[in-house]
Amino acid sequence: MPHTYKYFGLFILIASGGFIRCLNLGHPNGVVFDEVYYGSACSLYKNHQFFVDKHPPLFKILACSLMFEEHMTNSVIWSHIGNEFPKDFPISFVRMFPAILGVATIPATYYFVVSCGFSHFAATVSSLLVTFDNGLIVQCRILTSDSFQQCMLLIALCFANRNSLFGFALSFLCIGAVISTNTSLYYVWFMISYLALKRSTFYFADTNTSLEKCLIRGVLCISTSVIPILVYIFTIATHVSLLPSSGPHDNILSSSFQSSLLGNIHETNVTFGSFTYLHTTDETSLYVPCYLRSVFPLHSTSHNNNVSNFGEPNIMCNTFKDEQSIWQIIHPVNWNIETTVKDKDIVYLQHEKSKHYLTTHNVAAPVSINKQQVTSCVNNTQLFEYEWQVILDENGPWINEISKVRFLHVKTQTFLTSTEKYLPNGVNKESEVACEEASLQNTACSTKWNSEVLHNFRGETRSKTFGLWQKIMEFHRKSLQVNSDSTVAHTFSSELVGWPLAQSNIAYWYNANINAQIHFVGNVVGWVGGVVSILFVLIFCFLNCVLRRRRICYTTEDYWEKILFQSLFLLSAWVMHLLVLYVEEASFIYEYAPAVVFTYVLQGVAFDVLHLHCGWFAYIIACLYTTAVIKCYWSLRSITFGFPLTSESLNNLFWWSSWEFLAV
Repeated sequence: MPHTYKYFGLFILIASGGFIRCLNLGHPNGVVFDEVYYGSACSLYKNHQFFVDKHPPLFKILACSLMFEEHMTNSVIWSHIGNEFPKDFPISFVRMFPAILGVATIPATYYFVVSCGFSHFAATVSSLLVTFDNGLIVQCRILTSDSFQQCMLLIALCFANRNSLFGFALSFLCIGAVISTNTSLYYVWFMISYLALKRSTFYFADTNTSLEKCLIRGVLCISTSVIPILVYIFTIATHVSLLPSSGPHDNILSSSFQSSLLGNIHETNVTFGSFTYLHTTDETSLYVPCYLRSVFPLHSTSHNNNVSNFGEPNIMCNTFKDEQSIWQIIHPVNWNIETTVKDKDIVYLQHEKSKHYLTTHNVAAPVSINKQQVTSCVNNTQLFEYEWQVILDENGPWINEISKVRFLHVKTQTFLTSTEKYLPNGVNKESEVACEEASLQNTACSTKWNSEVLHNFRGETRSKTFGLWQKIMEFHRKSLQVNSDSTVAHTFSSELVGWPLAQSNIAYWYNANINAQIHFVGNVVGWVGGVVSILFVLIFCFLNCVLRRRRICYTTEDYWEKILFQSLFLLSAWVMHLLVLYVEEASFIYEYAPAVVFTYVLQGVAFDVLHLHCGWFAYIIACLYTTAVIKCYWSLRSITFGFPLTSESLNNLFWWSSWEFLAV
């Protein structure tokens, strides 16, 4: 077969994929699903307002660069799904970027299969499956990062198969772009690192290679493997540099970070009358501070008939801060004085919202019954019960964010501490706050506290620098914290069990006026075929292992090693992607899309094996199968592109009874 004809099918698929993905991108003329998320982020970028997100910001930065006009980043437009765009809004241009990346996924799939050493026939089958997958089409026709992740992932795998240092460098560069958009795909970084190590072992095993060259290649391999980290750091540095102003997430940032943002002013010395957050402190860099807070509703616990915390707010610690975490430092005699608080001073700690004073009683704490309970109450006749002595590590003034403070209750001579034990009735992992004697203090408890003075009161000020590296590290920690705090099941989340067979769907957009809706739903035939191909490859590899042990060989040694390695590589990627999604608190079926691409490549491998053993019969099976895939795509096109529907036509779209569509 001439070389040009080998790629004839690819040219047709690229043309078909470009037509399907790029035609009429202006429909729907309204915000679709995650466009709310990316559009709102672009609005913050244009206003230079700092924000924290659980996903790295690379794609959001790229998307923002497309919105060159001021009205394109209007936060009101992007606030809700279904909001109509103005007539002069170039939404087709904005959506063209992910659409082009979606088209690029087709040749990337093709070249990846070919670079693995399989036939052009296998590559054509895999590319056709990617071209006519309804879920992948929906993802690339709206402003989301999914097509970007898939395209970069496949390009990285193509470069990794070139078996050269330059190829691995480009591969790791693409992986850096992927994890700078979605950290859940970090496992591919490890897989390509393993691939680079495996390929390098052949180079090291060559007796003709000198020791000097082996050492140089080893150093270069290790150096290229850290490229994703550098790309990730550069992306966050760009994010931080673009957003110098105060934003919507100031409440979760440290006071030092807040003070470095434009529009925020922070105190240096803590004074009487200051409003501040109080949080536990630790020497370790990865320590997550726990903020002292007082909340309602009221509840009571009892130990040995002693009632604890009855009729009073709950005093606890949590990893986030809000209006319930604000405390005022009050002078015990002159409440209007605003002098600096110093070591050994006596203070009252008044909760700003409830106006209750922090105190402790000789009653068992809710969890640690060997410690005293901490509560807050109001009783102006017994103010001596609210006195706390400030004990600093060093003599002198109480410096905001720097000084480590211990609070000693004057009456009971016990220290305020966080026991780091979760409260039994807590809903957000609240930890217990108690008081204990100095002789009972242990390393499991934190008695040292730090302050974050609010920026909206009077006092001495001092300019404070917060370096770029410090900002990068804090952004990284806060993004991980935001991700770990997402424990509530999302409305659109679903169980992983039915995903490989496309038994779940998500509504992306709905218009009641024209009875049209868009859903993320996979091509059922292609997704089920992926599961079948996994079983087929596993059975084939198992049987061949058994037969080859008996010296019965139906394939050459090179082809067998290629099939075995590439099949295990793709299966490992598919399994690890499922495991990553499984450990997340809330998972969505569209996150399964990269794993679907792996199954499509695996189907090409399966057809290559069939062609080797069955000859032209494999072409007949491939024609029948791909025809079924295209027919499935055509039957689901209405909810892929948002065409108007009737009740009868909607009922005909149910391939699975578990699918949920919006009533017409």
